[in-house]
Amino acid sequence: MAGTEAKSWAIGIDLGTANTRVAVFRDGVVEMIPDADGHLSMPSCVSFNEKGRVIGSPARSQLAFNPSNTVYNLKRLLPLRTAGPELQAFIEHVPFTIGESDGRPVVKVEYMGERKWLTTVELLSMILLRAKENAEAYLGSPVFNALISVPPCFSTESRGAIVDAAIIAGLNIWHTMPGVVAVAAFYSGISGKEEQNIVVFDLGAGSCNVTLATLEEDIIEIKSMAGDNLLGGEDFLSRLVSARVHEFKTTWDKDIWVNKRAIRRLRTACEAAIRDLSSAHEAHIDIDSLHEGLDFHSTVSRSDFELSFHRILVVGGSSRIPKIQQLLSDYFGGKEVTRSVNPDEAEVSGLASEAAIHNAEISSPMRLTLEVLPMSIGVEGRGGIMQKIINRNTTTPTKKSEYVVLEKRARFLHIYEGERARTRDCKKLASIDLKELNLYDYFGRDSTYAAGTVELECTIDISRRQFRGLCTVKEKDGKKTVKSFLDLQRRLSKDDIERMMDDAARYKKVDDEERERNLARLNLDSRIGLLSESIYNLPWCPLAQRLQKSIEEFRTFVDESELTEVSDYNQPIQILNDIELSMIRVRQELPIQNTSLVGLRQILDKLSSSTITPGRQSDLIEFRAMVDWLGNSPQAEPSEYSKQLEQLVDIWERLDTATDQPANEDDTTGTDLTSDQQGKDTESNSQNLTQETSADESTVSGSTNPTSRRPRTQRAPDTETLESLFSRPFEASREPFTDSQFDRISTFLRNGDNAAWGSVPRLYTVLRFIGQLDAMDSFMANGITDIWFPFTNSTLPSALQPSLQFNFLSVQRVVLSKGFKFEKDTERKHALFSQDEPLPFQVVGRLGRGAHGSVDKVMSIISHREYARKIFKKSRGLKRQDIKTFITELNVLKRVDHRHCVELLGSYSDPKHFALLMEPVGDHNLAEYYHKAKDSPDKISLMRSFFGCLANAMQYLHATNIRHRDIKPQNIIVKGERVLITDFGIAYNWENLTRGTTTADSGKTLVYASPEVVRVEARNESADVWSLGCVFLEMATVIKGETVGNMREVFHERSDSYAFHANQDGISAWVNQLRGVAPTTDNVMLD
Repeated sequence: MAGTEAKSWAIGIDLGTANTRVAVFRDGVVEMIPDADGHLSMPSCVSFNEKGRVIGSPARSQLAFNPSNTVYNLKRLLPLRTAGPELQAFIEHVPFTIGESDGRPVVKVEYMGERKWLTTVELLSMILLRAKENAEAYLGSPVFNALISVPPCFSTESRGAIVDAAIIAGLNIWHTMPGVVAVAAFYSGISGKEEQNIVVFDLGAGSCNVTLATLEEDIIEIKSMAGDNLLGGEDFLSRLVSARVHEFKTTWDKDIWVNKRAIRRLRTACEAAIRDLSSAHEAHIDIDSLHEGLDFHSTVSRSDFELSFHRILVVGGSSRIPKIQQLLSDYFGGKEVTRSVNPDEAEVSGLASEAAIHNAEISSPMRLTLEVLPMSIGVEGRGGIMQKIINRNTTTPTKKSEYVVLEKRARFLHIYEGERARTRDCKKLASIDLKELNLYDYFGRDSTYAAGTVELECTIDISRRQFRGLCTVKEKDGKKTVKSFLDLQRRLSKDDIERMMDDAARYKKVDDEERERNLARLNLDSRIGLLSESIYNLPWCPLAQRLQKSIEEFRTFVDESELTEVSDYNQPIQILNDIELSMIRVRQELPIQNTSLVGLRQILDKLSSSTITPGRQSDLIEFRAMVDWLGNSPQAEPSEYSKQLEQLVDIWERLDTATDQPANEDDTTGTDLTSDQQGKDTESNSQNLTQETSADESTVSGSTNPTSRRPRTQRAPDTETLESLFSRPFEASREPFTDSQFDRISTFLRNGDNAAWGSVPRLYTVLRFIGQLDAMDSFMANGITDIWFPFTNSTLPSALQPSLQFNFLSVQRVVLSKGFKFEKDTERKHALFSQDEPLPFQVVGRLGRGAHGSVDKVMSIISHREYARKIFKKSRGLKRQDIKTFITELNVLKRVDHRHCVELLGSYSDPKHFALLMEPVGDHNLAEYYHKAKDSPDKISLMRSFFGCLANAMQYLHATNIRHRDIKPQNIIVKGERVLITDFGIAYNWENLTRGTTTADSGKTLVYASPEVVRVEARNESADVWSLGCVFLEMATVIKGETVGNMREVFHERSDSYAFHANQDGISAWVNQLRGVAPTTDNVMLD
């Protein structure tokens, strides 16, 4: 292990136009290296502001509000010259300013209040430095060596610029390998040893590249390469944006090109639509308030998208676009396009494995990659004609000689690269001084002496990695010779490199200081947030109120202060420690909580509406009297509170037992669980759920009765093999494979010769049963995965003959396992999973915890979609109320179908949990969004559209006879540009009830509760309207530039409480105060 830690790793870097990926070959496998945010790809984007610079995902997020200082598409900018038309076309599609320096483009940015002009090399070095830092953080050791990808169409000058950028970033580049060659190298490592010819088609965001290669044993011979650096996914995205701009102008007669924010939002929506079209036939673009308050809704279909290729003469699209696959297939005589490797990771994986070979991590066998010259190299002949000596696509290393005819008066021999007929259209590599050949006397002789021509032999020798070359010129008789080395990679001078490295060190120092400040700020914010949450649960007393006010003042001070040093954030921690100690003392001395009183009153309300045996009426009267005493005795001694509390708990337990007797044998738990709140029309699958709950009552209550446990399924023996799983041929009566069996099939395949097949075990199963495993690659090349099941005649690919298609459709029912049918179920029936049945999900994150359950983010192992999962754990702590909450939310969500409400995908039970699956997974809740919007004009502008969205959703719910009963910012999520209402756990369906007379327990958060709810009086849907109005006032406060903390402080000074129901006069005063805050155009939301 010590040797591994000391090892100097070599990495592969796929420096893409849109994204950069990094990988390393370690322990026999390629590992993708995540960025600081945990993503396997880092946006190739750099943003500058008054505090410093940010790189990657944080930089891309600044496109919304800092577009002129956010730079992207740098690799496309690198080879452009200021005099060319390509640069002008590039400038039209980017928001940042581009200038000129020595014939090359430079970018203007505002960095920490200073204007700077940065070269493309400097900007690319920043991205490479961040890639290097990510690798070092992942590997735990310094990284110095790397292989980096370049487009085949890059000239030696552009490749040299990449090398210069890497040197500035502190990397030693062993080789700049064309990306398509790296893909071929990776495919060679997984495709076997037989000889085969392959075509690699690589279409990314900035370029389109193709290579032809022959693979044999451990030799990769590149036959030819071609590419276009000005054609890629970015071009199709730009064309789609232009088409939607035209559509908006046609609809509304408004030109949105002048609105940069609107174009940015439209571009984001179009990018998402292109991704959707990779797997769907139609995608929707829906943007609220796109321009001047006007909404935009459009539909893009595959056929529409394919029409954009009519004017593209060669190729277009992206590798995932079905039309591109069709064009390639047609071009190569109907041969199926193969995509058996991950299109995002194949290039960087090939680079990582090649880097490992260079680093002696892969010693046997030694793979040999024979690359080709991307552009022809020649000399300038008479009349400025390009005389090629080595043609493009020549395998390197290579050496070739040609005779060149020059005029005797020629002093220099100029060497160029390119494919154009005249050297003025090619790129000069070097000039060789011919003085030593003494073609004529340069000092004083008559010029006629030098008339005529001379024939010279020119030899060019190019190294295998194309870093260096040698040009030799000699007279025809070989008596005199001139030699000159060609530096084919390094372009900047040593002084320029050192200057840029010094600048990079200064940038990094500022970045590190800003990172430390952010971590300190995050630590302080987290500590304040935890104390803010805890303060609400403190027992009521004057000290608790003072502590609460101190925390709010502290947060306001931190939010409004410009703290510059890390120590400025660390010093307040001691003050927070003192506050926390005071909070602990309050808990110990005053055990009765103010919020408990409200809870007790709600319990009393519930008991009053329940059927209590006559013998317990006296307990109820005593219980009521004690609650009243607690409410009227705020200054009693703590010991007296404790004594009264113990008696109160005693009475409550007796009453709870009386109202919640165990069910008889003839009863079902479903009757108790659904209660009158669920109505008499409970749906069939809810009944199934309650029956399952009843059957599993011992699990919920904590009983250990052995007769109530479910039998465990026998585990597969260790000797099980892939062959044993298929030992019995398919029969019409055969039961489907289980999800556990598919897990094992997938494991066997991943560990076998065709590891990629492990991602589609169901497809493998069907094709194996019908004897057509040869068609696996064809299916996968068409992007077909297990989620496509069940197939029909129209969805089966043409790779199978008609007779085999019939066999496929007949056999496919064997793959319809329980987990698969649950994923595909459109009727959202409740599913039951036994103890040994694997769930078709994996947890990828935690989202939060509520009063009745927790919420996490899960990803389907079948479709790879992400869901929010709300789970209720079956344990001794699970109350009947928790089960009732689960069923309430299940039934309500089944009825909800609105763009601004979360959508139910399904529900299930297993021996440990009940669970709901919903989408989308929010980026933030609204309370978190307040803090993020404070310094973001883009988010503030977006928040203005939330009013109408939430009001519309509330109107829909009430029209559907649903009352939410717990509207608050924490139950409203923001996903991209959408706002959605969530958490219907205590929602009320009054479809079969009298909605104006209910006083049932609401479980609301009292800060946003309406006055009638707090007084435990009759209420209806107007209580929701009140709560939403409270949220609207908070949103208006943030939009006006104030903070919710300031508003609560004003409320607290008026009434010793910041709850809205206790501050009806304070609300009016606060609204009037907001009216005087600019901009006054926002006052309409206060009316």
